[in-house]
Amino acid sequence: MILATVLVLGAVLTAFLAPRLLSGLERTPASPAGLLYVWWSLLAGVASSVVVALGVVLVPGHGEKLAPLVRFLASCWTALTSSRMHADAVVGGLIGTMIAVGLIRVIRRVVRSRRAVREKAETTMWMLEPAGHWEHGVLWLEHKQPLAFSIGGRTKAIVASTGLREHLSPAETNAVLAHERAHLSGRHHLQVLLADTLAAAFPVLPLFRQAPAAVRRLIELAADDKAARHVGAPVVRQALVRVASGGRYGLPPAALGAATSAIELRLARLSHAGRTAAWSARLGEKVCFVAVGALAPALTGAGSLAVLAVVSCM
Repeated sequence: MILATVLVLGAVLTAFLAPRLLSGLERTPASPAGLLYVWWSLLAGVASSVVVALGVVLVPGHGEKLAPLVRFLASCWTALTSSRMHADAVVGGLIGTMIAVGLIRVIRRVVRSRRAVREKAETTMWMLEPAGHWEHGVLWLEHKQPLAFSIGGRTKAIVASTGLREHLSPAETNAVLAHERAHLSGRHHLQVLLADTLAAAFPVLPLFRQAPAAVRRLIELAADDKAARHVGAPVVRQALVRVASGGRYGLPPAALGAATSAIELRLARLSHAGRTAAWSARLGEKVCFVAVGALAPALTGAGSLAVLAVVSCM
């Protein structure tokens, strides 16, 4: 039971403590794309820790394979609790049933949500396409306000207004379009959908509940970074200012807009944007972030239980 306890304890602590730490990192020079990897690896790590804990409980004889350190912690845990549980099978069965039901609910939510978003995207394009004209992969609509948005799914389209060209310079227009292309290439629409689905399925855990808002902020920051690598951070910042000053506008379903989220945070980051790191450095950062996020629940649980066990043994 000690290994299962480590995993479950680590998953719970990570789910409650990680969101505050990650929100603070958003205002640092840390890569937004890397922070997105951290969020997703933490979500996956918490979920997999619970699943592995269930497997440890259900598989007989797992205690014989524990490492010496884990066996030491097990003895300390036994001394601390001074009781034995002989209902592992019952507890494991109940937990397994709860996890299975939760996974089925999540899968069904994702399937239904993807279908609904795909249908809305196709309906939106069916309504907009006759009113505009295509040019270099962008659907241009007659509208005086400067606006642009992208539609994900199988549609994968960028829609922009003629007011974008009228109010912005060619370089700034390219910056806005590069931002929207970054949304499409990064599959940001799917990430928003998955975050919303997980939050609806597990609203009790802060890590899952706060994921949608965090993902929406980070995808905008990541799209800004990618656009800045093409046209420069000052141009992206000025384009964002001009588009945001054009006023708020409602977006069609399944769309991500160029200036609808985290405006102040994005402007602050673009104002202090430094030299762009090489692709190898960015790849290394993402690998490190994924490793940290995936191992965080287990390490947190082991550390917490080790402290508790040492104190009890002393």
